[in-house]
Amino acid sequence: MTGMESKQIDRPNASGTVFGVMAKYWEPGRVKTRLGKSIGLSNAAEIHRLFCQHIVKSMSAVAYRQVFVVAPAESREAFDDWLKELSGSGSSKAGQQDENLWGVVTQSAGDLGVRMRHWFRQPLADGDVSGPLSTSISVNEDAKRILIGADCPLIDSAVISDAESLLSCHDVVLGPAADGGYYLIGLRGWDPCFDSLFEDISWGTESVFDETIRVAELAGLSVGTTAKLSDVDNESDLINLRRQLLESNRVPWHRLLEQIDGVLAKEAGQ
Repeated sequence: MTGMESKQIDRPNASGTVFGVMAKYWEPGRVKTRLGKSIGLSNAAEIHRLFCQHIVKSMSAVAYRQVFVVAPAESREAFDDWLKELSGSGSSKAGQQDENLWGVVTQSAGDLGVRMRHWFRQPLADGDVSGPLSTSISVNEDAKRILIGADCPLIDSAVISDAESLLSCHDVVLGPAADGGYYLIGLRGWDPCFDSLFEDISWGTESVFDETIRVAELAGLSVGTTAKLSDVDNESDLINLRRQLLESNRVPWHRLLEQIDGVLAKEAGQ
């Protein structure tokens, strides 16, 4: 973990942490297309769906509120239906379905920076969120927020807990990705000085993390970092993920490995 001196934005009215997952709907040809060039577009889309499912199953109690931030906008109802289907497949120890702890909001138009900034700035009022918790909790703009993508299934509750702790003493938290980007960004509520974090960044390149750090320094923001992890964008990344899952002693990771191998077995048999 690293940090830098800053003005330390005060958030006395914050009311819990909001955890968001940016995800596209798993329509073949519209998600994981680089991976699809190697294993087929339908199989790549199915693996993306498995990643989303893994996140729901393994991280439903990491924050005050959990939401999927989805695209395209017309897929919102499909995400709602999917979460409802998952809620019938298992229950938590408390007797409540873990999947029922998730809401769904849509991504805005624009590039990645615009879409992330919109989510961080957007108050989550009851009418804005669909899903099982759509009428349960409202969240103001002062709440801590942590946002990840759905393409890094090695993120676990410990990483989110670390990020939340870092937000107690830093303005910004980043999770550096092995490809030079970041898989996680967290902010201590919202302040106009955060705008620059999402502007004029070379999205999709290996310099995204370093550029964001430089922008934060120029804005006088303190930055904490979580452990470096790998996204899954292509076949090489998937091979690396399978190796790490195989070497793990975690039951959920072994279950995900079995599901991925099931998809790849179908691809091999075609």
